[in-house]
Amino acid sequence: MRSLLLVLAVAGLHAVETLAWGRTGTVLPSASITANGVSAGGKTLAWADVAVVALATAPANAISGGVVTRQGEILRGLPSELNKGVLRCSSDLVGSRQLPVESLAAIILGPLDLAAVPALLAGEAGAVLSNGERVAGTLSFLNAEAVGLDTGRRVAQVPRGRIAAVVLRPLEPAAAGCTWLQLASGDRVLAGGAIAVTPEAVVAAWRDGPGCQLLAQLTPRRASVTDRQAAVLPVRPGMGFPALVGGLATPNGVSLLARGEIAWGTAGHHQLIAWAACPAGAEATVASVTLDGKVAWEQTLQPGASAVAVTVPLGGAGEVALRAGPGADGETGMCQVVWGMPMLLK
Repeated sequence: MRSLLLVLAVAGLHAVETLAWGRTGTVLPSASITANGVSAGGKTLAWADVAVVALATAPANAISGGVVTRQGEILRGLPSELNKGVLRCSSDLVGSRQLPVESLAAIILGPLDLAAVPALLAGEAGAVLSNGERVAGTLSFLNAEAVGLDTGRRVAQVPRGRIAAVVLRPLEPAAAGCTWLQLASGDRVLAGGAIAVTPEAVVAAWRDGPGCQLLAQLTPRRASVTDRQAAVLPVRPGMGFPALVGGLATPNGVSLLARGEIAWGTAGHHQLIAWAACPAGAEATVASVTLDGKVAWEQTLQPGASAVAVTVPLGGAGEVALRAGPGADGETGMCQVVWGMPMLLK
């Protein structure tokens, strides 16, 4: 299986405007997103055949209010009140809706970085306050003034303005593969799902499920950065995303400072795909991919330059790692690599 890669030239410069990989290896020149997938030059890939596609449009990275469905869709809007198990919500995408609370995983009531949503949903049911503290309980009521939480001993009334989100239940990801659509607005919906969106609203899409593993969503074997004094610094996959990485809309990824590494098992996959960029304001940085500890791909990335597509056949290796090294002169200060949508394909 070969990857599908599209890089368009703009105004005579080799700026990345669209980048995509297809699961079948079909190459689509001058690709565009349609209602049902990616199309160009008389050829079409349905969403089920697209591993990832990204456009040169920045996605929103925060949400001021909305809901998260049990499947993981994120809809921006204003939740107003809960009445008899039904939440009234004015969605920016689909207008006024009445949503059964059983269909939701969380209700977002205050400003929240989208990168914080996975950790929020992994916690226990209850309210997440704007200062980060959590109050365990089951949602009892919600209105313009307060949120009621049944703690098992009483119903606690918490002023709505103090609450960032109410967690209702864990996500229930689809057993079969699905394709996610990232909208410029920050909404995230399932392709072919109940919520229809215009192709113009989509800035990125990716396949999730058997045969397409988005690494930033998986627990790595190891992940660390060491500074000059050998102190270990944390690596947090997904933090800071969605983002514009090397000019491309990037729903997920991982940022590594110099001397940083993050590694995963390959679990029978045959190919790594990703894009890499060095942020503007950083120093030129050496990015590399290793397979079982041996360098399989390496390039020096220039600050603020367009994203570089990375395709690495795994060749039976049991481990793949992404690294950020020092600059070409050996210096590490201000060196950084941002890896966009690292994914393993079968």
